[in-house]
Amino acid sequence: MWYAIQVFTGKEQETIELFLGCIGEAYKFINPQMERMRRYRGKWHKERVVMFPGYVFIDTEDISGFLADSVKVPRLMKVLGAENKPIPIKQHEADVLKRLVNDEYVLTFSKGIKTGDRLVVSSGSLIGMEALIKKIDRHKRLATIEVPMFGRIVETVVGLEVLIDVHKEA
Repeated sequence: MWYAIQVFTGKEQETIELFLGCIGEAYKFINPQMERMRRYRGKWHKERVVMFPGYVFIDTEDISGFLADSVKVPRLMKVLGAENKPIPIKQHEADVLKRLVNDEYVLTFSKGIKTGDRLVVSSGSLIGMEALIKKIDRHKRLATIEVPMFGRIVETVVGLEVLIDVHKEA
């Protein structure tokens, strides 16, 4: 089961490395990232950014063992839950996230073609996931998608380049 751990924003990977150093590799930590394009110095550059800033995930069946081991970690963190009891991420939320990312937990940059009002993603992680796309910024090569996470719908901005098919519009 997957559990969300709240950590300092911007310190996600550093916190995972701290966990691994303090409690070893007994648990699988996940820091989902995404690729997007950013323009600087006159050129487009592909970069990776954290998909859920301030959160890392742990895939374990022994959350109480992790909580006992986590006291060795000298950093403030909190496993999400209710009434001081960790609650796993719902299975359908984990399934959507697993569908979006590759084996390295990276949501890859996507490309698509828009014909009229219809968008078809032709490459990248968003293939077949067009229904998640709520807004597109063609100039910045970004798309806002809505994914179920933490018991609610979370908006996140991902990399998507959209070309307009002018031949079929006419």
